[in-house]
Amino acid sequence: MPVKLIVKPSEIDRKKVFLDRDQIKTFLQQRHEMLLLDSVLEYDSEREIAVGIKKVRDDEFWVRGHIPGRPVMPGVLVIETAAQLATVHAKLIREDLKESFIGFGGVNNVKFRGQILPGDELIMVTGLKKMRSRFFIMHCQGLVNDDAVFEGDVSGMRLLSVLKTQHTKKKKTDSCESVFWRPLKKLLTQCNGHPSHHIKIELLRES
Repeated sequence: MPVKLIVKPSEIDRKKVFLDRDQIKTFLQQRHEMLLLDSVLEYDSEREIAVGIKKVRDDEFWVRGHIPGRPVMPGVLVIETAAQLATVHAKLIREDLKESFIGFGGVNNVKFRGQILPGDELIMVTGLKKMRSRFFIMHCQGLVNDDAVFEGDVSGMRLLSVLKTQHTKKKKTDSCESVFWRPLKKLLTQCNGHPSHHIKIELLRES
């Protein structure tokens, strides 16, 4: 059964840049080889869609081992690419989310319909399905050469605001001071520091 595309390939301008890689870093915490998005090509607030691109290079960290002699982009990285665009998309919709850490909530209805190889340009498209104050679901589609190679629903959740960690050497006393966002507060009843470090975690309360 043919995939109903969120955006027609003919509507995608690959030369257009809405957010470059440096601008994407202001939305995402991933860095180095795990920052997968190269750019966001388009954001349409009226249609509630976003379009991004991942240029799959020959020197990607996974090429040597997945699979030797026949490298194929791992499915988990395709999903991660979708999740990164979904996060940027959600933060474009809700500016109050921009300084928050968005946790990976899950994936549903995932289908891989083709391989993604070094040299390919993976066009990722997200369409908003649901948005709540701390939770969202995006329908995501990946295209290579105008053909759908991936689709699935990615959900994300606002876990906390700015997270800072500070490490200072301490000989005898180990403690942890924390301020938790309410859903996380229940998860931690005891904090044991590293024997040689004082660990301080501060979660800034939401405004």
